[in-house]
Amino acid sequence: MQMSTRVVSSSTTSTPKRGKRKEGSGKGLQEMSMTVHRMKCVQTQPQAINCIAFQSLLLEQNQHEDGDLGVQEKCAIARADATIEIWNITAGYVLEQILPGGHGLSVECMVWLENTLITAGVYSNIFEWDLAAGTITAQHDSYGGPVFSMAINNAKDTVVIGCDDGSVRMYEFDVQTGLTFKRTIAKQGGRVLCLSWAPDDATLAVGDDQGGIRIVTGTGKVLHRLLLQDSSVEEKVCVWDVVFTSTNTLASASSRGQIQFWNALHGVETQTLSSHTGPILALATTRTGEILSTGVDAKVVMYKQAITNGSEWEPVQQRRELTRDCRAINVSPVSQQILYGGLDTTLCSFDAKEFASPNASHHIVSSLPQMNSVYLSNTSLLGVPMLCSFENTRINIWSIASKRDIQYELQINLKSVSNVTCVAISKCGKFLAASALDGVRVFKLIVKEENGKGTLEAEKIMGTEALSASRELSFTTSTQYLVSLACNGSLEMLNLETGEFTRTALPQKLASKTQTRCHLSISSNDEWAVMSLANTIIWFTLDTLKLHGVARTRSIITSLSTVPKTSGVLVVTANKQITMFDSEKCVASKWSKDAGSFVPKSWAKYKGIVQQLSFCEGSPSLAVCVTQSGILFVDISKSLSVSASSARANPEKRAKQHDQKIADVGKSLTIYKPLLFAQLLDKHSLVVVERSWLAIEAALPDPIARTKYGT
Repeated sequence: MQMSTRVVSSSTTSTPKRGKRKEGSGKGLQEMSMTVHRMKCVQTQPQAINCIAFQSLLLEQNQHEDGDLGVQEKCAIARADATIEIWNITAGYVLEQILPGGHGLSVECMVWLENTLITAGVYSNIFEWDLAAGTITAQHDSYGGPVFSMAINNAKDTVVIGCDDGSVRMYEFDVQTGLTFKRTIAKQGGRVLCLSWAPDDATLAVGDDQGGIRIVTGTGKVLHRLLLQDSSVEEKVCVWDVVFTSTNTLASASSRGQIQFWNALHGVETQTLSSHTGPILALATTRTGEILSTGVDAKVVMYKQAITNGSEWEPVQQRRELTRDCRAINVSPVSQQILYGGLDTTLCSFDAKEFASPNASHHIVSSLPQMNSVYLSNTSLLGVPMLCSFENTRINIWSIASKRDIQYELQINLKSVSNVTCVAISKCGKFLAASALDGVRVFKLIVKEENGKGTLEAEKIMGTEALSASRELSFTTSTQYLVSLACNGSLEMLNLETGEFTRTALPQKLASKTQTRCHLSISSNDEWAVMSLANTIIWFTLDTLKLHGVARTRSIITSLSTVPKTSGVLVVTANKQITMFDSEKCVASKWSKDAGSFVPKSWAKYKGIVQQLSFCEGSPSLAVCVTQSGILFVDISKSLSVSASSARANPEKRAKQHDQKIADVGKSLTIYKPLLFAQLLDKHSLVVVERSWLAIEAALPDPIARTKYGT
């Protein structure tokens, strides 16, 4: 695709010359001249990673790509603003769910049990999250101040927490009743920073900020008291983490930058290693018995027991892919993926089986949002399109003029304890809806004349209390209805004119999937409400909210959109396959059946999922697919069928023609990145929103100061 661009922004970009081919250009799509509104106004700032937890689930046969039973691994990433991200590792690091943080919330530690995530932090509260509903189901007081550590035993029925007052509190866990307080283990002098159960669940190691480690039984009896320093030394030593490698072997990480090994049976130190240049903040173990450490120097070091002397440990490999303090490290129980992160905000992964190899590769997971946080209206009461984005409890709105830079118009602050979970703005720009954990708010946007100038204001619409907390919101084309995919697994609809409320519960088998990635789209003729949960597409008739049909893909759906002026639904999955479905029959359309689900060749080399998919009314056959590394334009008016003569030809010629047709359908544009958002205003106007990594880096704290060489 040959595209000339005129940029409306404070920044500029070069215009490709006609006849010269650049990356992302080519023949096949009709040549077009497009005005690009290039925006950098959305100041998204990712937060540091505090802790990592894993869960492994047995897949149903129809969920697995190969049609067989398999294991699906997920991880929970807790960030400094108390936001928790649920990632699907098996699908290729797909962000499935975000549990919002909020004012007065903190997550310093967490464990994952069944479908319940238990978190705690510096505000003395322990929360139980129901991942199916995406809400907090229970809250407990620690009765010991801030909680800095938490551990679950291997039987998965007992949780212990380490408190600021030096006590360890023990809770029993049941799937039906949740946490039940059991006992308090005797206090010690300093705050508890780390906990670890022995493999046999008979003993528990407790580390504090006074350089001490206690080994206690489940009833609280102290078996050993271990000290990392002499009482005559004034330097304060913190035990940041402890981990059992076997029933009788304990490893500890300290603020001295040392990892020490202890005989837990006799309570004596057996070995000390100094492989870090700063405090060690986290430890983890692999299934084969290796130990991993990371900390302030951002290095990850692997230790193994020496072959010649089985009782001695030695560092076998170290890597440094991040630049700032690393606070958390963990290893997935099945695939043995090493995940670690910290102040850099990005998540880095290694394969534990290949970590010791000199040629081991790593994977960086971007901390920019994989779920949409930017929205666009085609017009507004100001007579121009509007862009809105949300962060924490704030919603910011800009107007987009054709002959000037964007104008900041309005900020809406939700009076909510939790952060915003999703937002929707009507195509006409007159209504805006936002959801938090305590419900949905709907605002009417109005213009007031002041000093001869129109000022945008928001008036809250009353009578929306019936709407539950939502994961996805969408206005109908007529703006008469607001449709919500609720956190409780139901589809809800509110008539904004009459206040009439309708709710339809999902079938039980589908409602159990609401803890995964989901989407909601309304057809342009307001006939269908189409939603997706994991790899399942669900159709409802909009007037009655009755279930119309269900279809499934072979991988998790990462983006979905109805096609304007047709009954089509276009979906993109985690493996970047593009498929068109027919809403009337709830099956793949002829366009897809001609060539099957396909992956455009121009995107084969780009990492990351397609996180946004959209159309515009002025060009209903052109789909805009967005990843953080570029835009893919897909022309769905192009046929994917192979001619009859080629079908009778040899397979090689048929495959060549098939590949050429797919190449003609999709072309990429990669000069704008990293991308938060991109959408067509009309067939000659494109809005892109970027967030520079340099700007993110500038807002991060400086890395640890290191002594210069030779000083």
